[in-house]
Amino acid sequence: GLLVVKTTTTTTTTTILGSAFGIDRSTNETLGLGILMWTDVPPAPAAPTRLIETLRSLAEVLIYGDQNASSLLFEYFCEKNILPLLIGTLNKSRHHALQLQVIQSVSIIVQNVKNDTSLYYTLSNDHINRLIQFDFDFSNEEVLGHYISFLKTLSLKLNANTVQFFFNESRGTFPLFYEAVKLFDHPESMV
Repeated sequence: GLLVVKTTTTTTTTTILGSAFGIDRSTNETLGLGILMWTDVPPAPAAPTRLIETLRSLAEVLIYGDQNASSLLFEYFCEKNILPLLIGTLNKSRHHALQLQVIQSVSIIVQNVKNDTSLYYTLSNDHINRLIQFDFDFSNEEVLGHYISFLKTLSLKLNANTVQFFFNESRGTFPLFYEAVKLFDHPESMV
């Protein structure tokens, strides 16, 4: 199942997505989060709308927490392995809107995290490489445009400290480079 976590700031209520495993009342109270179970995702097309809004809010909350020196939210994100859960939603639905939101959410997180540890976690464990290599529907121009923007965002984060996260040493592959090169000769001029 999926878990919807609501946190309230002085001006807004935001929803974030988390894993239902290992959450108990004491964890909820320690983090100051209101937890609601979301066990059954409704069938398409209703599911993507609810899920898309949750993913959008997730990125906003994580960036807010990272930029305002509140490490609890990002620690929760890491501890409960929410990034692979977020990327895993792509395997459950081929909706263009969901593909767009996953790309946007991960791109926003990568682009805006200020804490190096948060960035390194986000890029580690091959999750970003799996997203880079996901079989997106590039016949949809919007998906293609956001994907290209995502690759550019990642390439701007590429440096001596982060290259290790993009290179798969055991396979000798560099997915960021490989996928970008595949689009080199694309007929769409904006690519």
